[in-house]
Amino acid sequence: MRAKSIHRRVLYASALVLTASLALAAGFHARSAYRFLGVFQEVWRLARANYVEPVDEDALLRGAYQGMLSSLDAGSGYLNPEQSALMRMTPGPASAGLELLPSAGIPVVVRVKEGGPAAKAGLEIGDQIWRIGDKPTRQLPLPLLEQLLRGEAGTVLPLTVLDGSQFKRRQVEMTLAIDESSGYQLELVSGPIIRLTLSEIARVDTDALRRELQSVLAERSQAPVVVDLRGVVGTQPEQVTRLAGVMIPGGPLLRLVPREGRASEVSAPRQGTPLLTGRAVFALVDGTTAGVGEALAALLAEKIGARICGRSTYGLGAVPEIIPLEDGSSVMLTTHEIQTMAGRSWAADGLEPDKILASVGRPRTDDGSADRLLEEALEWIRSGDRDASDEERAQRPAA
Repeated sequence: MRAKSIHRRVLYASALVLTASLALAAGFHARSAYRFLGVFQEVWRLARANYVEPVDEDALLRGAYQGMLSSLDAGSGYLNPEQSALMRMTPGPASAGLELLPSAGIPVVVRVKEGGPAAKAGLEIGDQIWRIGDKPTRQLPLPLLEQLLRGEAGTVLPLTVLDGSQFKRRQVEMTLAIDESSGYQLELVSGPIIRLTLSEIARVDTDALRRELQSVLAERSQAPVVVDLRGVVGTQPEQVTRLAGVMIPGGPLLRLVPREGRASEVSAPRQGTPLLTGRAVFALVDGTTAGVGEALAALLAEKIGARICGRSTYGLGAVPEIIPLEDGSSVMLTTHEIQTMAGRSWAADGLEPDKILASVGRPRTDDGSADRLLEEALEWIRSGDRDASDEERAQRPAA
């Protein structure tokens, strides 16, 4: 019992030292840093003495670490030793068939693959995942959430879900499965307009996409192309290189810029002129477009002149790095900002579309409900004013 008490005092002292170090490193004056520590100590004391149930002091300290780091962005967080070991493991081949994005520290479903494990379990866009197995998900960094949703085919994951439409908590079981999809879908929509929907860039069969896209473009030589990037999420910007020569050119694509030091580049082999060059191309985005999806939208605009339409994107514009700590835990911290070669970034506020669309709607579902954002985008693309941005139109003189 005495050893446990000493351990907690050591943890508490370590938390104070860590908080002081971070405060000083962040540029606080020493007096301000100690005043900050005084608030930390007071909050700690009040929680221990007055919370309705006995407080697990170790959990309280871990919560302090998690809250401090998760407040930075979706890719940062504190990992305990078990979570750190999990992140060192190779991801399992089977997946859940969904994409998540943290909102106020809680992971929210932003895409559900039709016919996949999540869809079969009844999950829908807007649902909140409160637990994966017996593990709370609040304030977990996005890469860890993605790892928790992978495993061997047939693995059953119990989930605690808050229904996004009825706000009722329920328990579901989801059976992981191997995803055999191509990672994209091509279709003709009224106009005619070619719609290329990307679901998971890492899964795209580039050769199949090239063949199918060549055929469709040859048949519809004048048709504009809308690249639907809603629900495209990922923290690995290197994935965009898979599309070089098909949608974007090869060569240097992105810069990974640290706070201090030299930037590195993400490049792809040069493979000739991209198939979409010379076309009227539009990237459809919204708040569920994050990370690699944002990078691709920015590259389509910069490299082939695509117009971005929809809603502002999520703002996942930095690369996370795992920094181990002495006790086996680790800090996951985004250390490199992603920029295009022209210097465009989206880490702070996401990408602002050239054309902001008013509708807020989900992708079309099995019940036939309309995808209002897509419909508004198609209407704008068909219009004669599609090549001007909202800013350009605002600067025109009044008639």
